Amino acid sequence: FPALLRAKKVLILGDRKQFSNVKSAQARTDTNREYLNNLENTFRSTVSTDSAKLTRLTKFNIKTSILEFFEFISNYHAQLLKHFRGYKENISYSNKYFYQNNLQVMKIRAKPINEVLKFSFVKHDGKVEVYQNTNIPEAEFITKELKKLKEIDSNKSVCIITPHTNQQKLLMEMISKLPERDYFFHISLVNATN
Repeated sequence: FPALLRAKKVLILGDRKQFSNVKSAQARTDTNREYLNNLENTFRSTVSTDSAKLTRLTKFNIKTSILEFFEFISNYHAQLLKHFRGYKENISYSNKYFYQNNLQVMKIRAKPINEVLKFSFVKHDGKVEVYQNTNIPEAEFITKELKKLKEIDSNKSVCIITPHTNQQKLLMEMISKLPERDYFFHISLVNATN
């Protein structure tokens, strides 16, 4: 981090409206304070003791991102308007409520929407989950869907995405306990949590 503060030019890319890092959002205050103290000590000993620079340094903490820190001192800001990664149906909610319909979706879908997206609503049982950021009914639903795909001998790849590490662990545990677990993991196992 001190190297960033000394840099003559820095280009930071990011989006504050995207899902934030769960680990940093859950960081403890005392842990954050410890990191800030270490950062300040390193900064004082290797960069500067100038009070203006030290004031800037207080804007950085592990509960916020480098993007947020540099917005405080940025001299130029631009928003990209072309969205290439997802279809209109995937981005329309965010486009409306977060980007004021400024995004232009560039990806064109070749198949009808009902062949591309399916929404399944899983009723929660109302029980309090033992582990934070887990949802057992959702995980059970996913494992049932996987079994259905196996029964029809689908050769399709399946990617399960969750922003929560605990939900990922729960899913992995539940799938690993299935008799057909080797079928689901036979190609490769990718951990994409961070």
